[in-house]
Amino acid sequence: MNELETNEKIGKIESRLLSAYIDRELDEQSRQEVEEILRLDPDALSYVVQAKKLSAMIRMSLDAHLNTTEARTAQKILDDRLKKYREKNITSRARGRNRLLDHPFFAVAASIMLLFIGYLVGSYSLETKLQKQIIALEKEKEISLAAVEGERDRILEYIPSGQTMKWKSDNGLVQAELTPIRTLRMDNEQYCREYREVIMQNEKSESKYGISCRVGKERWRTKLILLNGEFNSM
Repeated sequence: MNELETNEKIGKIESRLLSAYIDRELDEQSRQEVEEILRLDPDALSYVVQAKKLSAMIRMSLDAHLNTTEARTAQKILDDRLKKYREKNITSRARGRNRLLDHPFFAVAASIMLLFIGYLVGSYSLETKLQKQIIALEKEKEISLAAVEGERDRILEYIPSGQTMKWKSDNGLVQAELTPIRTLRMDNEQYCREYREVIMQNEKSESKYGISCRVGKERWRTKLILLNGEFNSM
């Protein structure tokens, strides 16, 4: 980098001096001298005001997320990038008030803001997408379990005792097998059947014994379930 680039000015103040002023790296005397010049230099003053505003916006946006792993990782990348810019002391020629954002300081700050906004939008989009997927999956499971009820009624209605029927839901989320064990005739002439049922979902299986009574054609109501060694009345 040649001397002209290093000593480039924004308004009447060297850019490196303005950067040090914005970063609060000047001693008291130098700071006062810069502030005296800023009072009479609208271009340099405008640059400082815009730079401080953008810095404040970035800090406010980041503060709420600094405790997350993702934010700390992103912040380290940005810190390294800023350090590299400072070490090289890259500056570009100021092109008046309307071209302040062309300065490397604003380019880096804008990169930080865009990266952070992208992180937020991406996190929100991912979270929303996952929530929708979870809701859809739970809905499919409910439909599958409802299908278990319907299939159980048909098996109890038509399949002889001792015969095992295996089946799975259309979406493949639930597999089941049901074995009618015996048929019971109650005092009120109602038919009931004892059965064993195994339901498999999410790579887990649940086995239970139950007694279900007929209340209509292909309509059975479970009265008693033995699950995990305990009887539960329905």
